[in-house]
Amino acid sequence: MNKSLGCSRFVFNNFRTLWESEYKVSGKGLS
Repeated sequence: MNKSLGCSRFVFNNFRTLWESEYKVSGKGLS
């Protein structure tokens, strides 16, 4: 359980980083 939660957090952090970089490039988020 705790391991899967950590994995989900890792994926979420990667996605958030991707979203932030996309936001800076295009001026809008991935929506």
